[in-house]
Amino acid sequence: MRILLFILLTVPFIGFSQSEIKEPVIYTDSTTNYVEFAGMGSTNGYTPFWIQSNQFGIVPKTGPNLSARAGLEHSWTISENKTRNEWRLGAGVEAVGNFVQTKNFLLPQAHVTLRYKNWELYVGRKKQALGLADSTIGSGSYAWSGNALPIPKIYLGTTRFVPVPLTKGWLSFQAFYSDGLFENNRPITENLKFHQKAFYLRIGKAHSALKLYGGLQPPGAMGRAAQKEPRPYRRSFTDAYRLQKLC
Repeated sequence: MRILLFILLTVPFIGFSQSEIKEPVIYTDSTTNYVEFAGMGSTNGYTPFWIQSNQFGIVPKTGPNLSARAGLEHSWTISENKTRNEWRLGAGVEAVGNFVQTKNFLLPQAHVTLRYKNWELYVGRKKQALGLADSTIGSGSYAWSGNALPIPKIYLGTTRFVPVPLTKGWLSFQAFYSDGLFENNRPITENLKFHQKAFYLRIGKAHSALKLYGGLQPPGAMGRAAQKEPRPYRRSFTDAYRLQKLC
């Protein structure tokens, strides 16, 4: 009887201890590729809002249209320590062609990415959902939405909320810094540069029933008027950084 009672008391304790063990994340090589064909139209000549919303500008606003899309992404593990593969290198490209009423060729994604654990550095165009807004039930946040072609930029930031050391996961942060370039065929400005950074904090663990969020995401654009006469507008990345400090 004493032996049976000892077993009953120790089994729940052993099960609780095992649930607290955190297995290391092991990354592997991966490839994603896809080819899509679509046709769309409407009775009034305009594409329905929720068909072209959150599509990063690749779906025409008027119809009817035919569309073809193809993409390829690959990720390599480049760590010397193959048990964790914390260093990864990735590259991706996506091409879209629209035909019939709207005829254009778009390159919404073309990037090279270097990742280390929960951090990434990439150069090029890449589809992203930034901020705390839910990208699946709306048309994007006020500061940043998924309704235009991604801006070519250099980006350094976290891929998710990262726990702050010594807080046991109760305090986490997510942050990034980026500089980019707008297209040149703009009607008012030329050589327009893009600057963006963000910092968010989360109080509460990832699986907590209640979590508190807060942060800042101040984007900025710097350029000058497209006129022949020189205008004293600030236009360098250094000027963009100074402007952000004033905001």
